[in-house]
Amino acid sequence: VLKFVPQAIIIGIFLYLGISSIQGNQMFDRAFVLLTFERDRWPGYYYVQDVERREMTRFTIMQVVITCVLVAISRVSQIAIAFPFLMATMIPFRLYVVPRYFTADAVRILDK
Repeated sequence: VLKFVPQAIIIGIFLYLGISSIQGNQMFDRAFVLLTFERDRWPGYYYVQDVERREMTRFTIMQVVITCVLVAISRVSQIAIAFPFLMATMIPFRLYVVPRYFTADAVRILDK
């Protein structure tokens, strides 16, 4: 059935789904907050009020860097075979490495 649907329509549907899911995504919201330097213009998100800006900045940058690395690896065909392994390494990274650099409360609030 999908072979009868033009590829442009399928790409458009996935593009729409991707863009519409950005709103309400905590990582994108935090990135927006970090680009807004005036504290009084920040939205009233609970994680903005309960976590220090420095920890929120570090956590967001860490998430963005890891996401970019994983996407880059998945795009390079010679090393894309390692993508599932790298995704699996994110579990011990989250359990053992992240708590060393962030307080338990910050991780609990930011990692929802």
